[in-house]
Amino acid sequence: MGNIDLRHEKPIIWKLYVLPDYHGCGAGNALMARLLVAAPPGSAVLLEYSEGNARAAVFYEHHGFVELRRDAPEVAGWPVQVWMVHHP
Repeated sequence: MGNIDLRHEKPIIWKLYVLPDYHGCGAGNALMARLLVAAPPGSAVLLEYSEGNARAAVFYEHHGFVELRRDAPEVAGWPVQVWMVHHP
């Protein structure tokens, strides 16, 4: 499942999930490619993930995303949110 929000100046990928049984089969790569193509040409694309999710960090870096910033949790005990950007 993938979701990209195109309502903002910079599109934001809010969801990219693959069922565990399908990890490593290319489904995530195909979803990411489709989400990036859906963004307006020349647009930087943002996304966020929870700090500590090493699998997500490696996947997004593999697809050309770089860390933009880290946001403190809104609620004590929740994880830091890591924002990344993909430049065209």
